[in-house]
Amino acid sequence: MMTWTMADTLALLLTVAASQELACLALGYLGPVLERCMSMERLDGALRAGVFSGLILAPALGRSTGGCGHAAAPGVLWMILAVWLAGSLYQGVFRHLGKVRLLRQVERMSGQCGDGEIADLKEGMAAWLDVKGGVAVYSGGLIPTPYTRGVLRKRIYLSDEVCTRDEWKLLLTHELIHCRRNDCLYRGALLLLRAAFWFCPHVGRFADYAVEVNEMSCDERVLRERPRGSRGSYCRLLVRMRQNTGTLLGAYLGGDGDSLERRLRRLIQVHREERTVLAAMLAAGTALLVPAVTVVMSALINQCLL
Repeated sequence: MMTWTMADTLALLLTVAASQELACLALGYLGPVLERCMSMERLDGALRAGVFSGLILAPALGRSTGGCGHAAAPGVLWMILAVWLAGSLYQGVFRHLGKVRLLRQVERMSGQCGDGEIADLKEGMAAWLDVKGGVAVYSGGLIPTPYTRGVLRKRIYLSDEVCTRDEWKLLLTHELIHCRRNDCLYRGALLLLRAAFWFCPHVGRFADYAVEVNEMSCDERVLRERPRGSRGSYCRLLVRMRQNTGTLLGAYLGGDGDSLERRLRRLIQVHREERTVLAAMLAAGTALLVPAVTVVMSALINQCLL
């Protein structure tokens, strides 16, 4: 009967961490190429699949090669695990907790949106986008920019900004797309990835990039069936919303200026129609990159430790 030893545990930790770091490094370099070869919606789906496959399959694939059975794990292993756990708690809980607390304070001072026109627009856009379940809309003077919260009970929060009917339609469509795709769950998975591999710098950069792609994917979907003249109005609306993000909460929700610049550049560029077969192959490779790298790294590391 095989026993789980210190060598097996260290091999698992090294395998999963190295695989995530190398895969995220590769995606960081390949990102511009992937953006030229496929739509942002397809790229967002591929990155999303890669994140979940990395969180679920990578540890399983790394562990499957263990069981060398050399020695029991000494106290140094527990020290390594304690350092890793402390870093994960700091990155995934304590740093995030202050932001969540700030959001909840703002939300407690907001109320359900009483504007009948906005409610009608939301219902119409939700039916058009086939958003399952009810999505409540809240508004408040302290909300700097629209955002979405909730996994099971989805909620959209709007500022008291004065907008035209068409602008409200654009903003609500963007947020309802987040609801339809369960992007709050996806952002939670990215937070978990960042927390679990806090000592891997390229994992953190990849998480930021994945959020940018997710936003650009929503922008692309919003404008897909609207006339090209809507792009200018949408870009101006994004800039106006960013002007309201000077507070701490606004900076947290709106991201940095580089993110907005990338979104605007993507919106005004003329893109070639993607080659379906090539785009599908690249998307599949992106989704399976982390498990593939894990298998290779597992074989290499276990060979070195044996």
